[in-house]
Amino acid sequence: MKSSFISAKCSDFFKDNYSGLEWLCIKISMAMALNVFLMYTLFYRHDLPFPVGICSLFNCACLTLGYPRIITIVALVVLEILYILEIGAMWCSLLLFLIAVVILTIEESNGSPSENGILSLVFFAQFLAYFLNKFNLSKSLSKNRMQFSAQIFAAGYVLAGISKLHVSGLAWFTTDAPNFALEVMRNFNSKYITYGNIWYYNRGIEIADFVLNHIIITKILLGFSVMLELCAFVLMLGKRLSFVYSFLLLFLHVGIYLTLDIIFPSITVPLIIFFINPLYWILIVAEALYQKMSFT
Repeated sequence: MKSSFISAKCSDFFKDNYSGLEWLCIKISMAMALNVFLMYTLFYRHDLPFPVGICSLFNCACLTLGYPRIITIVALVVLEILYILEIGAMWCSLLLFLIAVVILTIEESNGSPSENGILSLVFFAQFLAYFLNKFNLSKSLSKNRMQFSAQIFAAGYVLAGISKLHVSGLAWFTTDAPNFALEVMRNFNSKYITYGNIWYYNRGIEIADFVLNHIIITKILLGFSVMLELCAFVLMLGKRLSFVYSFLLLFLHVGIYLTLDIIFPSITVPLIIFFINPLYWILIVAEALYQKMSFT
């Protein structure tokens, strides 16, 4: 009973349409992820040492103190609840996008790498889908909500690949491959200086030695990483392909972490939510277990 039930749900998951349960799980997961990223900034970032973007126009840090912080948190939670319940979803998506942009800019104004765009832009993509539906410009709301979001991910990865080739050309993964050892040492030495843990220094030496002693493997891996980024448009070509390709992109991020000790949670978390949807599978397995217990 359990296996047939899960098989049926797997078949439903890989159809071109998106069920209400799938979309509900994505919304809940995205709301939870957004809270994690934004709450950290609201409670731990109170200055703007390196103001960038919108925070260079006004003091965004005022939102992280006193009553403005309380108002921001309440507004965020209320908007997320309405967003999940599909009450005024168009305006909720837009407001969540604007709040995310401001708060994540505070994080970037504190020296954090500026890779948070996808986390906020997926809400703007959803706003566009709701907007087109509201004014009868498109009747494919359930598809557009996902397709527009997928375009954000695809554009981010493809542009990253184009940027590498624009700056270095094919040399990025051919003649310049040995220079990757310098990038490895730079990242691990930075961690060593920051935390004073000799492990980072030794780990950097170990990986840099591997790069220099296995140039062919390094060239293949660097070339494969660029190819994965350039072909990320596959994320827009259907649920089955995007599901498989999302795992390849996650393997790419695992490789970046293992070789450079760099993680991109504001990219990988939404990637997992939209294309793998773990909450959906958890609920499906839980329902299958419940049915099995009911029949025993």
